[in-house]
Amino acid sequence: MAPKATREGKIYGVSGPVVTGEGLLGVKMLEVVKIGDLQLTGEVIRIDGDQAIIQSYEDTCKSDGYPSLHSAVYSYRLMAYC
Repeated sequence: MAPKATREGKIYGVSGPVVTGEGLLGVKMLEVVKIGDLQLTGEVIRIDGDQAIIQSYEDTCKSDGYPSLHSAVYSYRLMAYC
């Protein structure tokens, strides 16, 4: 079995559990994605061109010593798995 190809985009914004990613042409509705260096799990709930709105299943505001996605939004990458 061949490994899954990955597509990377970037995080454009974060508002609570909702993450906006861009540069994800070809992403599909309800696709499961990994968000940022912490590899948070989320699901694509809206697509508009190369932007995708993602509902994160995990806390985007870490308070236990881990960086928050809010603190350095533009330094994190968004990975979508085919």
